[in-house]
Amino acid sequence: WASDGTSAGTSLVKDIRPGTSSSFPAYITYSGGKVFFSANNGTNGSELWASDGTATGTTMVKDIRAGSLSSFPFILGALNGKLLFRANDGTKGTEPWISNGTAAGTTLLKDIYPGASSSFPFSLLGSGARFGFFVARDATTGSELWKTDGTTAGTTQVADIRPGSNSSSPSSLVLSNGMIMFRATDAAKGSEPFKYFPGANTKMVGHPCSTSATRAPHLMGTDPIIGGTMSLRGSGAKPGSVGVQLLGAGVNLNAIPLASLGAGCNSYINLFSFWMPLATFGVPASGSWTQNYPVPNDATLKGVRVAFQTWYVILPAVQWEMSNGVFSTLGN
Repeated sequence: WASDGTSAGTSLVKDIRPGTSSSFPAYITYSGGKVFFSANNGTNGSELWASDGTATGTTMVKDIRAGSLSSFPFILGALNGKLLFRANDGTKGTEPWISNGTAAGTTLLKDIYPGASSSFPFSLLGSGARFGFFVARDATTGSELWKTDGTTAGTTQVADIRPGSNSSSPSSLVLSNGMIMFRATDAAKGSEPFKYFPGANTKMVGHPCSTSATRAPHLMGTDPIIGGTMSLRGSGAKPGSVGVQLLGAGVNLNAIPLASLGAGCNSYINLFSFWMPLATFGVPASGSWTQNYPVPNDATLKGVRVAFQTWYVILPAVQWEMSNGVFSTLGN
């Protein structure tokens, strides 16, 4: 089903398994302009489906385990505009797969546990615009922390925390202050908190505020790699408004409410600490824009945390809109 939040705008998208039988859609996830989920049409078993919100645009992506048997796709999450999930093709066991929403673009990412055995990847955590981290097992090191950039060559184990075939069983992965924090078991110290610096990383925080009920100014950022270029991309802004790009220290615990500027408006930059405007610009008719900023080639900046937010001035009425925040950590 799909809904715009009203009774009249809530309707069945498609009867995937016609009649009174159920397709049982599950793991509904948005990625790359589509909604992905698993469903069973009664013919192909439980497989990966995608939808644009219309009946004609709701189709099976690929019959991964050909025939009536199921591949049982379990969606891990979005990664670089694609979908990362696990599935069983009947030959290689349950392994990580990746999809761009087409049959040709839906492929096995890596056979981590070679042969018919399964690596059972789970607990995907995005660390920014480049990598996803997850837990998987192989034949020699057990269940450990892995990372991927969406390619076979770029899917590797981060560390064998508990050396040998015994597992450290990482769990509860979270990105906090630029570090990946998680629980893992060490042979000598037991189950304790661990941390890992994933390199330059970025995450969106909070929510935008808008003068319109049908438009919201979102902000996204690439990872600020030392010596490279960081891109900030805005969408949903009011055409003709003036954007003010702010840089500063992030608000660690709570956003700063700015109700006087608009309902639901918050600052995700700490206005009581360091902050500065990076640029001002006119918003084009598309409501979308990109600003590029060089990151100094200075190794001492590794681990430095910064925050970004775009404030928009709507003239001549002098109304304000604000994007969500973007928290970034400089690194390799």
